[in-house]
Amino acid sequence: MAATWHRWRNRLRHGRTWRRVADLGSSDAARALRDSMLWLTPYLMVLSTVLLLAELFRLAGAPRSATVALEAGATGLRDALPLALWGATGAVRALQWRLPRTAVAFVCFACGLLCDRLLVMSGPTAQAFSVPLGLLAPLAIVPWIGWLVQRRWLQLWSGESPAGDNVGESVNLIFPSLIVVARVVCGLGLLLAIGAPLARAVAELLRLPPAPSAEVLAAAYALGNSALWLLGVHGFYALLPLLEAIPAASVGEGIVNQSFLGVFVFIGGSGATASLLLAILWVGRQRRHRVIAMASVAPAVINVNELLLFGLPVILHPRMVVPFVAAPLCNLLLAWAATRAGLVPMLRTDLPFNSPMGLNALLAGGGSLAPLVMQAVNVLTGALVYAPFVLRWQRAMAGEDAAAQSALQQVFGHRFEALAMALDDPVSRLNEVHRSRASIMDRLTQLQHRAMCVHYQPQVDPLTGDLVGCEALLRVHDDQQQAQPPGDLLAVLGKAALLPELDLWVLSAVAAQVRDWQGRLPARFRVAVNVSPCTFTHASAVERMVQLAAPMGDRLVIEITEETFLGAEQVVVDAIQQLRRAGVRIHIDDFGTGYSSLNYLHRFAVDGIKMDKSFTDTLAAERGSQVFSGICALAHSLDLEVVVEGVESAWQLDRLPAQPGLTVQGWLYGRALAPADFGRLMDAPLKVTETASKWQ
Repeated sequence: MAATWHRWRNRLRHGRTWRRVADLGSSDAARALRDSMLWLTPYLMVLSTVLLLAELFRLAGAPRSATVALEAGATGLRDALPLALWGATGAVRALQWRLPRTAVAFVCFACGLLCDRLLVMSGPTAQAFSVPLGLLAPLAIVPWIGWLVQRRWLQLWSGESPAGDNVGESVNLIFPSLIVVARVVCGLGLLLAIGAPLARAVAELLRLPPAPSAEVLAAAYALGNSALWLLGVHGFYALLPLLEAIPAASVGEGIVNQSFLGVFVFIGGSGATASLLLAILWVGRQRRHRVIAMASVAPAVINVNELLLFGLPVILHPRMVVPFVAAPLCNLLLAWAATRAGLVPMLRTDLPFNSPMGLNALLAGGGSLAPLVMQAVNVLTGALVYAPFVLRWQRAMAGEDAAAQSALQQVFGHRFEALAMALDDPVSRLNEVHRSRASIMDRLTQLQHRAMCVHYQPQVDPLTGDLVGCEALLRVHDDQQQAQPPGDLLAVLGKAALLPELDLWVLSAVAAQVRDWQGRLPARFRVAVNVSPCTFTHASAVERMVQLAAPMGDRLVIEITEETFLGAEQVVVDAIQQLRRAGVRIHIDDFGTGYSSLNYLHRFAVDGIKMDKSFTDTLAAERGSQVFSGICALAHSLDLEVVVEGVESAWQLDRLPAQPGLTVQGWLYGRALAPADFGRLMDAPLKVTETASKWQ
C-alpha cells in the first residue's frame, strides 16, 4: 500500500499537472500575491490590535463610548481590508509591468471602491467575496492597463514632453484607467445580476424539510468555511444562511449549536488556527513564520486570524489545505463525542464568535472546568494535525539550499561539511541580502543627482573619408561635472533591474537629437545605439523601443551583444523582427568575443557586425591580421556591414582589408563628442594626421 502511494505521489510530482502548478507558483502573478500580503502585515497588525483593545475594554467595563469607538474603528479597518488588498496587489503588479506604482495603486483602489459598493448593494453573501476580488482582480487589471498605455491613440501626452516623464506617465494613464475600471465594474455587475437569484435559490433549499440535523449542518459549515477562507473568501458571511440554520445555544436541545462551534471548533478563528500557532511555535524553524505566529497570539485569543492567514500566508497556499480543513472537523468530532459521553456538559449560553478563548468555555459551560479542558485538548489535537504539514512546508522552503549542498558535495568531496555549515546559515544569508540591497540603494542615491548625457563618436568610411555615422555613448557627470563613462552606473542599474529604463532614456535622447539634426545629416548617416540584453525580454520595453525607433527608420542601428540570444530566444527574435519592420538595422556588437558568433550569422536576421577592439589590437601579428581579414571576407560574402572599432593609429587603418561596406570607429578620427561639438564636426571635413597609403 505504501509503495503504491509513493508511486502515485511521484507520478503526480513529475507529471504535467505538477509542473503547471510549480510554474504557477513561480509566476509573476503568484509573486505579486505573496508580496502584497507581506506589505499588508503592518495594516493587519493594526486591525488585530484595535480588535483586541475593543474586547479588553468591554470585559474591563470601560466607558461605553470608548468601547464603541474602538469597535467602530475595528469595523472600519476590517471593511477597508479589501480596498487595501486592491491597492497593495496593484502596486506590486505595477512594479512588474514598469508602470507608475502610486498612480496604478490609486486606480486599483478606486476600482475596488466601486466594486465594493456593488457587493454591499447585493447583500452580505456577495460582500463575502470582496477579499478574493481584491486579491485577484488587480492581477488582470494592471496588465490591461499596461497594454492600453502602449496604444498611441490613448496617449494624451508625448513621452518626450519637457513637462517630464512623471507628468506624461500619469496623464497617459487616464484613458486606460477609465476603460479598465468600466470593464471591471460592468463585468461584476453582470455577474452579480446572474448570481443573486442562484444564491437565493440555494438559501431556500436549506430551509426545505426534512431539515438536516445540527451535526450535519455544523460539519458542512466547518468544511465550507475553511474551504472558502483558503481562497480568501470570508466564510462567515458567505455561509451565513447555513450558520443561521444551526440553532442558538439558548433555544437548541441537541449537543451542537452556535456556541458549540465558537468554543470547540473554530478555536483561534477559521481553520482552528490556534492549533496552527502552536504547531509553528513547536516545530517551526523559519524565523519569519515564528515572528508572525508570536504577533498573532493576542488576536487569536478573540478568534481573529487575518494576520496569520495573510501574513504566512495560509490563503491560496496548497500545503495548508488538508490541515486547515481537517483540524476544525477533528475538533467537532472530539467535542461531540465527549459531550455525548457525558464528559462535557451541553452548552446553553449564547456567546459571540469573538469571545476570548478560555473565557468563552467557562461562560458557556456555566462555570464548569470540563469545557475548558476539552478546548485545550482540541488545541493540542489540532497542533498534532498541523505539525507534519508545517514540517513539510519548512523542508520545502529549504529545498533550494539542500540542492545546492548536494551539488557541492559532488564537487568538493571531503570539504562538504564545512561548506554545508557555511551555506546553512540563514542569519548570514539574510544579512548578505540586506547588505547587498542596502549597497545598491546607497549607490543609486549617490548617482541619482548626477546628470546624464549622450555623446557621439564618429564613424567614417575609409574609402571616401566621409562621415557616415556615429555611436551614441552614455556619459555621467562626475563630482567635477566632467562627463565620464558610465561603468559604475551600469553595474548598479543592472543589479537593480533598471537597465531597460536606461536604454529607453538613451534611445529617447537619440531620437530627439536626430530630429534636431534633421536636414544636416548626410544621406547614409546612421546612429548606433547599444541596447542591453534584458531590454529585449520585456514586452512593454520592446513596444516603447519600436515607437521611438520608427520615426528614425534606417538611420538607427541597434547594437546587441551575443549574450542577448542566450535567454528567451524566440522572444528576442520577435523583438528583432518588430524593429526591422520599423526600418531599424540590427548589428551584433563585440563580434567574435562571445559564444558562437558564426552560428548567429545564419540563424538570425542581422544587418551587420561590429568587430571588437581586441581584434583590432592583433592586426600587428600575421595570424591576427589573417583572422581579421577572414571575418571581414565572410561578412562581405553574406552582404553584412562591418564596423571596426578601436582604430587608434594609422598603421591599424593601413592593415584593414580594403572592401566596401566597412566603417571605421576609433580615436584616430575622434573621441565621443557632445552633441554641439559633433554638430560642428558634421559641418567640417575630417582631418587625419597620417593617411594610410592604401586608402589614398
